[in-house]
Amino acid sequence: MLRNLVFVVLLGVAIWGAFISPFGALLAYLWFALFRPLEWIWIDLSALRLSLLFGVVLLARSVAARSWPNVSHRTSILTMVFLLSAILAHINAVSPETSWHWIDYFVRLAIVCMLLITQADSPRRLFLALFVVACSLGFYSVKAGFASLTGGGVRFGDGLAGGLADNNAFALAAVMIMPFFFALTQGIPENWKFQKAFTWIMRISIPLSGFAAVSMFSRSALLAMAAGAFMALIVFVKRRFGTLMLCVLVGGIAAPFVPLPQGYKERVQTIYTYQEVGEESAISRLHFWKVALHMVGDKPLGIGMFNFNATYDKYDFLDGRFGHNRSVHNSHLQVLAEQGFIGFIAWIWLYISSLRTCFRIRRLAMSQPEGTPHARFFWAISGAFAVSMVSFLIGGSFIAMALNEISWITFALVAAMEQVALKTFAGVPVKRRVNPYAALQQPQPTEPSAAATPATPAVSRKGR
Repeated sequence: MLRNLVFVVLLGVAIWGAFISPFGALLAYLWFALFRPLEWIWIDLSALRLSLLFGVVLLARSVAARSWPNVSHRTSILTMVFLLSAILAHINAVSPETSWHWIDYFVRLAIVCMLLITQADSPRRLFLALFVVACSLGFYSVKAGFASLTGGGVRFGDGLAGGLADNNAFALAAVMIMPFFFALTQGIPENWKFQKAFTWIMRISIPLSGFAAVSMFSRSALLAMAAGAFMALIVFVKRRFGTLMLCVLVGGIAAPFVPLPQGYKERVQTIYTYQEVGEESAISRLHFWKVALHMVGDKPLGIGMFNFNATYDKYDFLDGRFGHNRSVHNSHLQVLAEQGFIGFIAWIWLYISSLRTCFRIRRLAMSQPEGTPHARFFWAISGAFAVSMVSFLIGGSFIAMALNEISWITFALVAAMEQVALKTFAGVPVKRRVNPYAALQQPQPTEPSAAATPATPAVSRKGR
């Protein structure tokens, strides 16, 4: 009963926001797509087709306001090239209905992402979009992490519905949104009444989401978390070596008291001992990757979206040793096999372009004069997006989830961030500082003028 009541309240707020403005409709659609409220409540409301309703409202409000999808940004162009590769690969699909289903899904996802690039046109809107994305999915990751931690190391075997139904997919998504929580702590309005409480909730959500990934027994998520932690050390930390040593010390002291799920240590050890113990799950992946290369060698345009499983037996040169209709277990080779070289080039270029944008905006934010509004926020979100993408680049090498919403929404958020940051900092003089972190300091109170105070001897900044 309580879940149904909460659902009605959230749904009412989402519908109200959707009719207020195109951006409100966009946030409502993102919430519904990521939170998946129909899977959360106990009653079946699938017949209402609420997802279609939110989509229609989003398009109607956007058209009425003449807020068109952005098709000129390089991220949008690469997204359309990716879609074109899927259409070309559809010709070779063994299961055309499966290919067409995912083409239809990606068209809708691409439109939403291009609308996001258009409508997230201010720091406040960027913050709100990031908040909805992180908290919609973070609700489940934080809840799972808390349940496992307080339950003494509970293991979860399933994920959410839709594209995150697999435990590995959900665990990787939980890792990908961990840096978003940190970025949200840097964009809170200073005069907000609940600033401290919100900051602490976001900070606590980071380790709880990480523990949720652990409770899913996902080795790919663990590798993604390690890659993300290394990337976070690069983009967020000034004194890296000292921070790394402190983390190792604190982790070593706390590790014996963390209630890991039973058998987790043995599971992790198979990452580097899989050949010794004959771990079929790890060994078979190498074979699936070779099969993917055989596929793209035979079909350079690809075999159709999500057609790897249906095509696997045709190219399996071990005649079913690892089963039939198997997955490629690699997002990057999934794109290469299913959408050919055109889709793969667009996929890799998207990551290279987005990562370059993140570091460009990070440098721009750090080069602003001390106390520049929003400088710290852009420094934080640019770093968070880079950490999230690197996490997926590593973790996604062991699971086929190239069409997950978080990755594509992140591409769109990076593009929107670039446009907003360039507009926000336009005309602000850029200074080259010895300490690049100086621009990220909070604004200092204005000192009294020289005419109002007696002259004092000059004192160096270092001496003070």
